[in-house]
Amino acid sequence: MEKPAGRKVIFFGGFFLGILILAFTAQNIRAEEIGRACCLKLGLGYGYWIKGLLNWPVEWRGSSPVVVLSFQKSTERFSHNTKLAFGRSGSISVNGRRRPGENGFYWLPAEYSFTWHCARNVFRIKRLDWGFGGTAQFMRLRETVYLQEGESARHWEQYVGLGPNMAFRWQSANSSWTAKMMISFTCFLPYLSRAGVISDVIPEHSGGLWWLRSGVSISVDRALSKSWVMALVYDRDAVIGARTASYKLKASEFIGGGNYLLSHFSMKIGYRW
Repeated sequence: MEKPAGRKVIFFGGFFLGILILAFTAQNIRAEEIGRACCLKLGLGYGYWIKGLLNWPVEWRGSSPVVVLSFQKSTERFSHNTKLAFGRSGSISVNGRRRPGENGFYWLPAEYSFTWHCARNVFRIKRLDWGFGGTAQFMRLRETVYLQEGESARHWEQYVGLGPNMAFRWQSANSSWTAKMMISFTCFLPYLSRAGVISDVIPEHSGGLWWLRSGVSISVDRALSKSWVMALVYDRDAVIGARTASYKLKASEFIGGGNYLLSHFSMKIGYRW
């Protein structure tokens, strides 16, 4: 009998292959018809999440479907990108083994980026722009892990931060294809970033969260008509952080820390105007 993981790979592989065939067989569209500034996209994908803790010898892993909503506004020199995603799963693997009980997690990331495309034909590649700007990020992450029968630990983190970004943008001669890559770095805003633990067997707390994140987003857009566009997107975030008993960044306040890696693929359909 085929394993569920194998069925997931076959399903999503066939799904994306069908979309790619549709994109490649779409009619070419004149650049003046698709040079529109605003685009609203809705997508569905699949995400993976890994979290490690310094104060526990434990690693949590999970995966889930992801729903993504994004809005983009672009001009020759400037671009604005806003995206909101949601993922939720009732399955967590702890140190490579699935724990019994009602384990689960969800993440809710929101992000806004502004980029000034100040250099053209970068690396002597025609229509390849380079730019830099800023990124604001919000992230809500929560996990529930049953340690043993009738006993659980519920962790929650709220990440709010700012930081710089740089981006590359390439368009085909008729603007029917667009490829983008953005690299961003964000870090905590004091008092707005916080974390806590609610548990039956370990000390509970609610305090500060101090973190540093690096992220990359890669997307390829294909115009299907003068108003409709399809996009394939890959997002990946890596975060290191420390939790403190209060909102003070002092060694005496440190009560735990760790890191997480979050990545997901998604396919989006968008409307441009």
